[in-house]
Amino acid sequence: MYIDNDNTIRNLLLLLIPMLYVSLGTMISVYTYSVPYIDWARLLMSFAGLIILFKSFLYVKFQESKFFYILLWLIILILLTTLFKHIETFRPESVREISDSIMWIIVFFVAYIISYQSFDIFEYIPKIAWVIPLYTFVFQNVRMFLIDGENTAMISTAYYPMMLLPFALLNRNIIIKWGLIVLTFITILLSSKRGGFVALFLGLATNYYVTYVSQRSTPRKIISILCGGLLLILFINLTEYYVAQNDLVIWERLSSIDEDGGSGRDIVWKHTWDMITNSSIPLLLFGHGFNAVYTDSVLKLSAHNDFLEIIYDYGFVGLFLFITLYIKLWHYYKNIKNTMPNVAGPFAASIVIALSISLVAHLVIHPMLFMFLCMFWGFCIAECDKRQDIYD
Repeated sequence: MYIDNDNTIRNLLLLLIPMLYVSLGTMISVYTYSVPYIDWARLLMSFAGLIILFKSFLYVKFQESKFFYILLWLIILILLTTLFKHIETFRPESVREISDSIMWIIVFFVAYIISYQSFDIFEYIPKIAWVIPLYTFVFQNVRMFLIDGENTAMISTAYYPMMLLPFALLNRNIIIKWGLIVLTFITILLSSKRGGFVALFLGLATNYYVTYVSQRSTPRKIISILCGGLLLILFINLTEYYVAQNDLVIWERLSSIDEDGGSGRDIVWKHTWDMITNSSIPLLLFGHGFNAVYTDSVLKLSAHNDFLEIIYDYGFVGLFLFITLYIKLWHYYKNIKNTMPNVAGPFAASIVIALSISLVAHLVIHPMLFMFLCMFWGFCIAECDKRQDIYD
């Protein structure tokens, strides 16, 4: 059952507008008064998404995919462990945390449903990246507030444009695409986030390789590699100029990783691993619930590594499902490369960005960040499934 173009736009807006409200509201609340009803919007997104998921199960064919069952088991595991975490001290904030814990999976499913039931949805989704300037503008206010207040908390809000980068890479207009890339890059530079800088660079390099090198003949590969080298030189020089002009500290922070242990991440990782090894067998298997590292750690810090976070929060069962999720994403990338070659580069870039951030920071406990990548995956995977159904 397909829906016409007008309904496709409507459904996209019904998904995108709440995501924009909660994510921009989260950023704005850093430097001004709380945004009204933002917690209710987050609850509504998760609750409505669950209803849509169960209503659509009967006529949307994602249930035939192993990918679907991985995410379904993750929802069950996350909900059960997080409910168990709050069962003795249940309070209003517990409801919000429970809904936040599954938000990224819900967004994936809703995006999949919209894409699977629509005609040429890729005519519209590149335009989602056009909101990147809005995030860049809001981040400037966050940054100035944090500088004035001598507080670096929440500076990871700079990651929002990067989560939208795969959508930007789908734009065919060169000026629009590169304008959005430059805005994303400037935002990351201004945040001085080392992990974000590396993730963005690796994502762009992956997109370039898949789009302009891997799928070409040998002579054209050589030309593309040489052009890529020239772009890299230009990229480094422009970055150095911008950093010097704006007195940024990104180079100093990159060169000091050995000295500061990645802002103390080595200490946090060791402490988190000690917490894991001191857990009982049932908790090792199924975990302590959403964001439990922060709750239980004497450091009052999260694990700063998604894989360690998942082991403690959702146990080794959760880690198995999470790793399997990335394996399935890799399998879909190979299928997308065959069925939608113009999407392969951005899809590969999205996986690399997610993995890069997961190794040194978090996605699973920051659903407002992760949901944009999950939305992109939902659109792409549904379109890939549709085209394979047609070919079969």
